[in-house]
Amino acid sequence: MSVMGPDGKIGIAGGGWWSPYGDTDEEIQENMKTGQMPNAPDAFRASPFFGATEKKNEDLQDFLGSIGALGGPAKESYEKRKTETTKPKQDVEPRSARTYLNMEKEQIETILDLFVEIQVHRDLARNEQFVKTLLNEALDRIENDW
Repeated sequence: MSVMGPDGKIGIAGGGWWSPYGDTDEEIQENMKTGQMPNAPDAFRASPFFGATEKKNEDLQDFLGSIGALGGPAKESYEKRKTETTKPKQDVEPRSARTYLNMEKEQIETILDLFVEIQVHRDLARNEQFVKTLLNEALDRIENDW
Protein backbone atom coordinates (compact mmCIF):
# COMPACT_ATOMS: atom_id res chain seq x y z
CA MET A 1 0.00 0.00 0.00
CA SER A 2 1.25 3.47 -0.85
CA VAL A 3 0.43 6.61 1.08
CA MET A 4 0.39 10.12 -0.31
CA GLY A 5 2.50 12.57 1.63
CA PRO A 6 1.47 16.13 2.46
CA ASP A 7 3.39 17.27 -0.62
CA GLY A 8 0.92 15.38 -2.87
CA LYS A 9 3.47 12.74 -3.91
CA ILE A 10 3.24 8.96 -3.63
CA GLY A 11 6.58 7.23 -3.14
CA ILE A 12 7.48 4.44 -5.55
CA ALA A 13 9.81 1.55 -4.76
CA GLY A 14 13.28 2.41 -5.99
CA GLY A 15 13.15 6.04 -4.94
CA GLY A 16 10.82 7.66 -7.46
CA TRP A 17 7.44 9.28 -6.95
CA TRP A 18 4.14 9.83 -8.72
CA SER A 19 1.33 12.30 -8.14
CA PRO A 20 -2.21 12.42 -9.47
CA TYR A 21 -1.95 16.22 -9.14
CA GLY A 22 0.79 16.77 -11.71
CA ASP A 23 4.42 16.35 -12.67
CA THR A 24 6.13 19.37 -11.10
CA ASP A 25 6.11 20.68 -7.54
CA GLU A 26 4.43 23.92 -8.65
CA GLU A 27 1.73 22.08 -10.62
CA ILE A 28 1.10 19.69 -7.71
CA GLN A 29 0.73 22.49 -5.16
CA GLU A 30 -1.65 24.47 -7.39
CA ASN A 31 -3.78 21.43 -8.27
CA MET A 32 -3.96 20.31 -4.63
CA LYS A 33 -5.61 23.64 -3.83
CA THR A 34 -8.20 23.25 -6.59
CA GLY A 35 -8.62 19.46 -6.38
CA GLN A 36 -7.69 18.92 -10.03
CA MET A 37 -5.96 15.59 -10.81
CA PRO A 38 -4.66 15.71 -14.40
CA ASN A 39 -2.63 12.49 -14.02
CA ALA A 40 -5.69 10.58 -12.78
CA PRO A 41 -8.76 12.12 -14.45
CA ASP A 42 -11.10 9.33 -13.31
CA ALA A 43 -10.00 9.50 -9.67
CA PHE A 44 -12.19 10.97 -6.97
CA ARG A 45 -12.11 11.30 -3.20
CA ALA A 46 -14.37 8.69 -1.66
CA SER A 47 -14.89 10.50 1.63
CA PRO A 48 -13.67 13.72 3.18
CA PHE A 49 -13.66 12.15 6.65
CA PHE A 50 -11.10 9.94 8.42
CA GLY A 51 -13.66 8.87 10.98
CA ALA A 52 -17.31 8.05 10.63
CA THR A 53 -18.50 11.63 11.20
CA GLU A 54 -17.35 15.17 10.59
CA LYS A 55 -17.03 15.69 14.38
CA LYS A 56 -14.70 12.69 14.70
CA ASN A 57 -12.69 14.01 11.77
CA GLU A 58 -12.37 17.43 13.42
CA ASP A 59 -11.44 15.81 16.75
CA LEU A 60 -8.71 13.79 15.06
CA GLN A 61 -7.50 16.82 13.10
CA ASP A 62 -7.42 18.89 16.30
CA PHE A 63 -5.37 16.25 18.07
CA LEU A 64 -2.92 15.80 15.19
CA GLY A 65 -2.66 19.58 14.79
CA SER A 66 -2.00 20.07 18.50
CA ILE A 67 0.99 17.72 18.33
CA GLY A 68 2.30 19.20 15.06
CA ALA A 69 1.57 16.13 12.94
CA LEU A 70 -0.27 17.86 10.08
CA GLY A 71 1.13 19.22 6.86
CA GLY A 72 -0.01 20.73 3.58
CA PRO A 73 -3.72 21.41 3.07
CA ALA A 74 -4.68 19.56 6.28
CA LYS A 75 -2.48 21.92 8.31
CA GLU A 76 -3.88 24.98 6.53
CA SER A 77 -7.44 23.81 7.14
CA TYR A 78 -6.69 23.11 10.82
CA GLU A 79 -5.04 26.50 11.37
CA LYS A 80 -7.89 28.34 9.61
CA ARG A 81 -10.54 26.55 11.69
CA LYS A 82 -8.50 27.08 14.85
CA THR A 83 -8.20 30.85 14.31
CA GLU A 84 -11.93 31.10 13.49
CA THR A 85 -12.96 29.25 16.65
CA THR A 86 -10.47 30.82 19.08
CA LYS A 87 -11.80 34.35 18.99
CA PRO A 88 -11.88 35.83 22.50
CA LYS A 89 -15.15 35.28 24.35
CA GLN A 90 -16.43 37.54 27.09
CA ASP A 91 -17.44 36.22 30.52
CA VAL A 92 -16.49 32.60 29.84
CA GLU A 93 -16.16 30.45 32.92
CA PRO A 94 -12.80 28.64 33.12
CA ARG A 95 -12.93 24.93 32.47
CA SER A 96 -12.09 22.41 35.14
CA ALA A 97 -9.22 19.93 34.89
CA ARG A 98 -11.81 17.16 34.50
CA THR A 99 -13.24 18.91 31.43
CA TYR A 100 -9.80 18.94 29.80
CA LEU A 101 -9.26 15.29 30.69
CA ASN A 102 -12.60 14.43 29.11
CA MET A 103 -11.55 16.23 25.91
CA GLU A 104 -8.25 14.30 25.88
CA LYS A 105 -10.17 11.08 26.51
CA GLU A 106 -12.40 11.79 23.48
CA GLN A 107 -9.36 12.41 21.28
CA ILE A 108 -7.69 9.19 22.42
CA GLU A 109 -10.91 7.25 21.80
CA THR A 110 -11.11 8.73 18.29
CA ILE A 111 -7.59 7.54 17.47
CA LEU A 112 -8.30 4.10 18.97
CA ASP A 113 -11.44 3.91 16.78
CA LEU A 114 -9.23 4.67 13.79
CA PHE A 115 -6.92 1.78 14.74
CA VAL A 116 -9.97 -0.52 14.88
CA GLU A 117 -10.98 0.60 11.38
CA ILE A 118 -7.43 -0.06 10.14
CA GLN A 119 -7.44 -3.54 11.68
CA VAL A 120 -10.50 -4.43 9.62
CA HIS A 121 -8.35 -4.08 6.49
CA ARG A 122 -4.89 -5.15 7.65
CA ASP A 123 -2.77 -6.11 10.64
CA LEU A 124 -1.27 -3.25 12.59
CA ALA A 125 2.47 -2.67 12.23
CA ARG A 126 4.59 -3.05 15.37
CA ASN A 127 4.89 0.71 15.87
CA GLU A 128 1.11 1.09 15.46
CA GLN A 129 0.55 -1.67 18.03
CA PHE A 130 2.91 0.16 20.40
CA VAL A 131 1.06 3.47 19.96
CA LYS A 132 -2.26 1.68 20.49
CA THR A 133 -0.92 0.17 23.74
CA LEU A 134 0.27 3.59 24.96
CA LEU A 135 -3.08 5.16 24.14
CA ASN A 136 -4.97 2.39 25.96
CA GLU A 137 -2.74 2.89 29.01
CA ALA A 138 -3.35 6.65 28.93
CA LEU A 139 -7.09 6.05 28.63
CA ASP A 140 -6.98 3.68 31.62
CA ARG A 141 -5.10 6.29 33.67
CA ILE A 142 -7.63 8.99 32.82
CA GLU A 143 -10.55 6.73 33.73
CA ASN A 144 -9.08 5.20 36.90
CA ASP A 145 -6.60 7.66 38.40
CA TRP A 146 -8.50 10.90 37.89
